Amino acid sequence: MSEEKKYLFGNKKPNANFFLILEDYLTRAKDIFDAMQNESSKQEEVSVINPIFIESLNQYLKEARIAMTEGTKPTVMYNFCIPPEIIYAMDCQPICQEAGSVTLSITQREHLKYIDAAEEAGITPEQCNAQKIWIGAIMENEVPKPDGLLYGSQPCDSTNILYQVIEKYYDLPTYILDVPYWSYEKEDKFYDERVLPYFANQVKGIFPWLESVTGKKFDYNRLVETIKLSNISREYALELNELMKAKPSPCPSMMTFTEYIVLATTCGTQICNDYLKWMRDMAADMVKKGKGATEVLYNREEEIRLVWVYIPIFWDFLLYDWMERKFGAVCVTDLMGYNYTQPVDTSSEESIYEGLARNILDIPMGRQSRGMAEYYIDYLIMTVKEYKADGAIFGGHMACKHSWGIAQLLKEELKKNTGISMLTFPVDTMDPRIVKRSDVKKKLRTFIETLK
Repeated sequence: MSEEKKYLFGNKKPNANFFLILEDYLTRAKDIFDAMQNESSKQEEVSVINPIFIESLNQYLKEARIAMTEGTKPTVMYNFCIPPEIIYAMDCQPICQEAGSVTLSITQREHLKYIDAAEEAGITPEQCNAQKIWIGAIMENEVPKPDGLLYGSQPCDSTNILYQVIEKYYDLPTYILDVPYWSYEKEDKFYDERVLPYFANQVKGIFPWLESVTGKKFDYNRLVETIKLSNISREYALELNELMKAKPSPCPSMMTFTEYIVLATTCGTQICNDYLKWMRDMAADMVKKGKGATEVLYNREEEIRLVWVYIPIFWDFLLYDWMERKFGAVCVTDLMGYNYTQPVDTSSEESIYEGLARNILDIPMGRQSRGMAEYYIDYLIMTVKEYKADGAIFGGHMACKHSWGIAQLLKEELKKNTGISMLTFPVDTMDPRIVKRSDVKKKLRTFIETLK
C-alpha cells in the first residue's frame, strides 16, 4: 500500500486535532457547568450536566486518541447502534464515530469546517452530519485511521451510505450486521421466529472477525466479565426509566441523554457503572423526598411534562435548560434517553450472543426506526402515557428522511390514542446555520404556552 493511500491525503501522517478540540472544549465546559450550580442544587447533587459525566466522556476521548495515535490498543470504529462492550471484551478501544461528531457539534463552530469540507468533496447536504463531520475531518487529515469498522444496517439509509464512504476513504476491513426488519418478540404481530437465530449468528461472527483484524485472541472469560459489568449498567438504566416517570421529574431534561452517551461509549466498564449508579441514586433520593429538578435548580414548580420524540438539538445544548427555567417545562424522556436494552444472560456463550443480538435490535433509535412504522408509533404512545406527558415535540433532524416520512402519522396516532398534541418542526440538530435558534425557540414557546 502506498504512503498516499495509507494516509489518504498526501504523505503527511494524520494528526489528532479532532480529539484535541473535543478535549479542550470539555475541559472548558466543566467549568461552565460548575458555575451554573446554586447552593440548593449542590446540596442535592443535581446539575444540568454533572461534572462526572464530562470527566467520563473526556477520559473516553483521551483513551481513544492515545490508542489511535500511539498504538496502545487496536481501535475499532463502530456506529451508535452497536453496544461497545463487544469491543471492550476483545481488549480493544471502541471509537464511537457519532459520539465524537455529536459532541463536537455542541461547540457550535469547530465542527462546521468539517461539514463544509465533506460537502465540498461531494457529500450531499441532504446526508446526515452525524457522519459527515467525521468524513470532513478525514479529508482535513485531522483524525487517525482505526484498525477496523463495525456497524449495523440501522437506523437509516444515510447511516448506511456514509459508513460505506468512511470504509472506502480509510480502506478499512469492515464487518456489517444485516439487521432484520421483523420482530423477535413472540407477542408482537410482526414476530418472525427466524429473526433471533439469524441475527445472533451474525453477532457471534463479530469475534473471529475482530481476532483477524486486531490480532487479539478471543477470551471467553473476559467476555463474561465484560458482559457482567455492562449488565449492571443496563440495570441502572432500566431503574432510571422507572424513576423518571415520577411527578415531578427527579432529573433535569438533559440527564437522559447523558445516560445514553455513557452507555454508547463506555458500557462494559466500571466508569459507566459509577456514573449510572450516581444518576440512579440521585433520582431515587429526589423521588423519595418528593422533589423535582426544576424546584432544586430554578426554584420553580414543574408545570409541563414533555416527551422529546427525536434527538436533542446538539448545537443548543442548553435548550432544555431554557425550557425548564423559562416555562417549568421538563422533557422527561427522549428518543435516545429511553434505554430499553436488557441485561444479558451469561450462562452460556450462545445466550450471550442472543442477548447481545436482542440489545442491538432494541438499542435507542434502532428499535424505533429499523422496521415498520408501528414500532415508532407504539413507542411514542407508550412513553406519553407512562410518563404522564402533557405534550410531545418532534424536532425532526432534516437528514432523517425515514422519520419525516411518518411524522404526520405519528402526530395523528398520538392524538387519536392519547389526546396529546405533538409539535413538529424541521431542524438540523448539528448545524446551527440551517434553522436559527430564535426560530426554534419561537416554535417551542408558542407550543408550550398552548399546553398551560
